[in-house]
Order: sequence, then structure tokens, then C-alpha cells
Amino acid sequence: MTILKEYTSSKHREVEALPMIQCIMKGPSVEQYVYYLYELKEIYRVLESHANQKGILNGLDGIERYQNLENAIVTGKQGLPISARSPGIGIGRGST
Repeated sequence: MTILKEYTSSKHREVEALPMIQCIMKGPSVEQYVYYLYELKEIYRVLESHANQKGILNGLDGIERYQNLENAIVTGKQGLPISARSPGIGIGRGST
């Protein structure tokens, strides 16, 4: 066992036991994956907004992910039943 693997093994097992990681490892449903993208989109929205205000992304054309995530969510939701087309679904919110 490598030193890094030895020192991180307990944390590695702890993270693997998290419900979201279990779901990802099993392969999430479309509903769960759309919810994951929705949550990720909000993180990128805030990060990109602040980074743009400070000029951090200047010269890094195409690095923004917010709009790509929004498009993926719209595309993913098209295949879901009407009742599942809200952001309140998915991992950690009563999903199966």
C-alpha cells in the first residue's frame, strides 16, 4: 500500500459511503442526474458571477459552464414526467 493510500484510506471509505457517491457509483436515474446538474448549475452561477465581476475569467473564453449546465438540464427534463420537472427532486430529497 502506498503512503498516500494508507493515510487517506479511512476518509476514502467514508466518502464512498455517502448516499450521493453510492448513487453515482450505481448509476443515477435521469431524474437524479438532472437534479445533480441543477445543484451544480447554481454553484457555477455564483462562482462565475463573482469571477466575472473580478475579471478572473478574462481571456478564458469558453470556460464558463453555467449555460452548458442549463442546456443539459432542459434537455434532460424533456424525458421526465411532468411531476418530476422541478428542482425539488433527486438525491437527498426523497428520491428512489
